[in-house]
Formats: sequence, structure tokens, C-alpha cells
Amino acid sequence: MSGRRELSPAAKLMRLTNTLAEAYRAGVRALNAHVLERQRVQAIEECAELIVALKHEDRGKVSEDDVREEIADVLMCGLQLVLMYGVDECTDALASKTTRLHERLGRRLEEGNA
Repeated sequence: MSGRRELSPAAKLMRLTNTLAEAYRAGVRALNAHVLERQRVQAIEECAELIVALKHEDRGKVSEDDVREEIADVLMCGLQLVLMYGVDECTDALASKTTRLHERLGRRLEEGNA
């Protein structure tokens, strides 16, 4: 993050939220312009590229910036998948996963394994 002043956690979350909202709008435009099946294939390819980048990072073959680029691609495709598979349904699934994570973390904290 060279050259960028450090933001508070709340400001970071707001920046992420605003960026996700813009990416969501771009995803809507992309889905309207492309065949849905092609967007699904693109998401699969982007996930594979992220996997490769993470493995290559382990071996020092790519930089963190390279990994961040792949994460951004996966997030963009993920938002398009949310549109394809239902915003409400995906929101419910994310809420459920978040609840389970909180429960697991709570158990770990109680057990002293945090």
C-alpha cells in the first residue's frame, strides 16, 4: 500500500462496499452483454487462475500484486455468479456461512485455540 494513507477499519469497509457496488453494476452490464454460459465458464477459468497464482506465490514465482489481480478477477466473476444464481439466495447462503464461522470461532475462543 505504498503511497496510500492508512484508513480506519470502517473507512476500509466503506471503500470495499463502494467498490463492490460498482463491480456489481458492471456485472449486470456484463451479463446483459454476454451469454450466461460464457460468464459461468469465465468464472471457472478465473478461479483456476487464482489457484495457480496462490501456488506460484508459495514458490516465489509471482508477487502479491499478481495474486491481488487474480482475487479481483474472481470477485468480479463471483458477483456475476450472484446475479445468475439469485441475489437473495446467495445473500442467505453467505449469511449462513458467516453465522457458522462466528460459531466455530466462538468455540475455538472458548477452548483456547484461537
